[in-house]
Amino acid sequence: MLISFEYLLTCDADELGMLEDSVEAIHALENVHVRFVPATTNNNLLQPQFFGTRFYCKVVIPLPAHMFARLPQKLKDGASILIVPVVFNIGIDHRASLARMKAFHFFSATEVENNLNYNNLAKLKAYINKNVNNLPDDIPDLMKLLEHTVYSNKPKNVDIFPLAEKICRRAYGIRVTGCKSAKDRTSMGFTLEQGQLLVNNHNIDRHDLQDILNQFRRNGTSIENALANTGIKAYAFSYIQLRTFPEYYRAQPGTYGNVQT
Repeated sequence: MLISFEYLLTCDADELGMLEDSVEAIHALENVHVRFVPATTNNNLLQPQFFGTRFYCKVVIPLPAHMFARLPQKLKDGASILIVPVVFNIGIDHRASLARMKAFHFFSATEVENNLNYNNLAKLKAYINKNVNNLPDDIPDLMKLLEHTVYSNKPKNVDIFPLAEKICRRAYGIRVTGCKSAKDRTSMGFTLEQGQLLVNNHNIDRHDLQDILNQFRRNGTSIENALANTGIKAYAFSYIQLRTFPEYYRAQPGTYGNVQT
């Protein structure tokens, strides 16, 4: 099972450490094996069980009879689902702009970010090639476009994300978006993904995308998440900071301010 992670962290200072920790944890998911069993109780609070260590973890999930009956025969017979995690990262804020200019680093922020994206592109390609006969016919062309985009070395190359997202969905995978606090840049990222899904799948004019994003960010769950975390209904951005963001990642006036995050 493919899980595609999308991060918006800067490859420098504290956020570089956060990214390194996150990548290590994400790669550890390769050691997780998920198996389904029929539930032995009618209790609605069915709880998964966990066995093993971080180097080999088995997750056993009980399912009600009507759900277990819908599984493929292979899973009914006890086969496990293996997790294939991939992670792409693009720094988008003012710190990412500054980090790209720090040529005195032995490893520049650009090199760290590029190598992460190159390695995970290769991992995604291997997964797609292995399963290509069971996937939609358009995925190989999408992979070629993603490869071209990843290797373009464009600053703040957020064009990677919609392609990786589409491939993940077409490959029946799971999508995850994250940043430092999971409420500011993350909100800009997942609302953009939602807006693009509406435009691409529901005959909405692309010129309306910014209006859609404004509605999601002003009235949707993302601003409520900011309120729950900080007590203030605002994203923790400044005007100058947002000027360094790619266009569609900028919160609208009236939804951001100097918030302790």
